[in-house]
Amino acid sequence: MIPFVLTLVFWGGATAAGVVLGRRSVRSAAITAGVCAFLVLVRVFLRFHPDIEDAVFPWDWYVPAHPWWVFAPALGAVAAGAGRMSTPVARIGVGVFAVLLFTVATRNLALTVFADPETYTGIADRRGDVRQSTDHSCGAAAAATMANRLGVPADERTMAERCHTNAFLGTDALGVAHGLRATLGENWTVRIERSTWDRLATTPLPAAAVVKFQLWVDHWVVVLESEADSVVVSDPAGRVRRLSRAEFLDRWRGLMVTARRR
Repeated sequence: MIPFVLTLVFWGGATAAGVVLGRRSVRSAAITAGVCAFLVLVRVFLRFHPDIEDAVFPWDWYVPAHPWWVFAPALGAVAAGAGRMSTPVARIGVGVFAVLLFTVATRNLALTVFADPETYTGIADRRGDVRQSTDHSCGAAAAATMANRLGVPADERTMAERCHTNAFLGTDALGVAHGLRATLGENWTVRIERSTWDRLATTPLPAAAVVKFQLWVDHWVVVLESEADSVVVSDPAGRVRRLSRAEFLDRWRGLMVTARRR
């Protein structure tokens, strides 16, 4: 409950600051909106480059916070511009947009903060593979599979908590890496890496990989074996199967979470 309230206060403060700075002058409003827009673009860039985000923000507290801070500059930009709209209709329109943005953000935050851990029921089979029990927990299941294959027992629920899995974003690369670090311990180095087919031969396996699923929706699988013309993957939504090089490359985002013994 406390993180939920603090986040709402943070968003409210950013909105209030945008209103105050926007009313000072046209120049102040433009600078405020510009800085806020830049921060939003930074978050969008980091969303598609989690390897960079993980290196720049290595702190544990950042993992649960990183999906939400972008709403503060977004609300600040809207608030700064609202008072400078030339007509009442435009001001009302911007105000309605701000309310909708705040409502959507609050709903998604609530889905995350008040998520029920009992939702995630996937457990390891005899090989250590874990199947996802919801439509958004493939990352947690993949992380659990990877940990089990490395000799550290894990289930979907435990990894969902450690990876900060939620119904809004599922589990992103920062979450998977964080969950594996917490589970594997100090004897392992967990990294988010950009990779290529040629580098798979030297990549420590098993490794979690991001693949395309639907438009704007990705999926996690665990690469178990790599050969010259194929890979063997454990799919949390299905089974262990072999994919040809063409099949895998057609879906793979080139992003992996790996673990190496120190």
